Amino acid sequence: MRAAPIVSSSSSSSSSSSSSSSSSSDRPTQRALAPLPRAAPAPNAPRALAPPPRAAAPESAPASAPFNNDDEPEVLFLETKGAPASLAFSVLMGATIVYLPLTIAAIGRYAWITIRFTNKRISIVNTSPLFKGVQELAYGQIKEVRSAPRAFDAWGDVVIFLKGAGGGTVELTGLERHREIVAYINERVEEARRRGLERKLREAGVAVGGGGGGAAGSDDE
Repeated sequence: MRAAPIVSSSSSSSSSSSSSSSSSSDRPTQRALAPLPRAAPAPNAPRALAPPPRAAAPESAPASAPFNNDDEPEVLFLETKGAPASLAFSVLMGATIVYLPLTIAAIGRYAWITIRFTNKRISIVNTSPLFKGVQELAYGQIKEVRSAPRAFDAWGDVVIFLKGAGGGTVELTGLERHREIVAYINERVEEARRRGLERKLREAGVAVGGGGGGAAGSDDE
């Protein structure tokens, strides 16, 4: 009687491992895919535009100029470039080196600056190529005016002090008839003050009259 053959465990294990390896090789391998890169935007692709800024609210219209508050025609009192005597004196003093800058300033004022005094305003017209412009002052803006005589009262300097928190001054140098100019400005300033007071009284009178009419109507009822 023959003995049955003994199968070695090693061979069985090798066969099982080979079968498992073959079976594992037959299965498809699964790998983690890397994320796709984002596509770059086209150069001409439309972009979301930021909303346009809101337009600023229009400022309230400025009040009418204080020298245009009535229908009175404008009358010229004096138009001057300065006193010729002041210019002549400045030119003579220009021979000294110290006074030369003042001489140049006097020549420039006489050549390019014109001052007009009317019943409504004071206009300072500058036609210089460097500082061209017009400055206008209403008599209602003036707080005080003073003058200083020069050269035995042959001409004088006029200084105008303005109203307001900041104040400010306007200097008019080398003017002939400076005393008449100061008297005329003071007269117009007083008239502007009187007209302003009358305007306030008229406004108050209209308000009081309207209230009184309403009260009278209620009594009649």
